[in-house]
Order: sequence, then structure tokens, then C-alpha cells
Amino acid sequence: MRPRDQAKIAQLFLNNGRWGNEQIVTESWVKQSIQGQNFFWGPRRAYGYLWYSKTFGWRNSVDTFYASGPGGQKFLYAPDLSLVIVINTGNYHQPLDIHRQSYDIVARIIDIASDLGERFTDGS
Repeated sequence: MRPRDQAKIAQLFLNNGRWGNEQIVTESWVKQSIQGQNFFWGPRRAYGYLWYSKTFGWRNSVDTFYASGPGGQKFLYAPDLSLVIVINTGNYHQPLDIHRQSYDIVARIIDIASDLGERFTDGS
């Protein structure tokens, strides 16, 4: 799957199943698919129907929903920021390290996007 296709899927879910003026997936399915069905890593990180939920950010914690590949690939959306992020990697020999690096990149982007959002909403 190409990164642009991953971004489209994340955008579709960010928009509650809508693409433009068309409802592609029902809003109820979107909500159901991101609800935690399994809590392998505790209550703050759950797994739904092919979507993980996780709070990212160092300075600003933001809830996200993401899909993840075995080589560190991620595509996610953060509803509170109206943000979609795609990370395309291919390190299949050290998967734990590459996932940590992907998480680090996402946390940095979340913090920057949060800071920019605050700047625009407080009139600065």
C-alpha cells in the first residue's frame, strides 16, 4: 500500500467515514472499529479492528488511532488536531527499534502540531 493510500484511509476515518460529500463507511463502523477490543499493553493502549489507540506527545498528550506494519510503518490520525501522519519505513531486521523510532517521530510531530494549534486558537 502506498503512503498516499494510507493517508487517504486515515483521512477517511478522521472524517468519520466520509470522503468529500460521500459516506464511504458508516460513522458507527468507524467508532466501533477504533474501540478497544483488546488491551494487550494496558488501558492507555488498546487494539480495535486493525486500529491501535495510543496517546502520543511529550509536552502535549493527544489521543491517536493508528495502523502499524511490521517494519515500523505507521499511519494514524489525531482527531483533536485534525491531523493525519504517515511514516513509511522498511526495517524488518530490527522491528522493535524501528517502532520506537516511529513513535518518537510521531510524538515530535504531535507536539509541534499542538503548539501550532494553540498559536492559532489563542490569537498569537
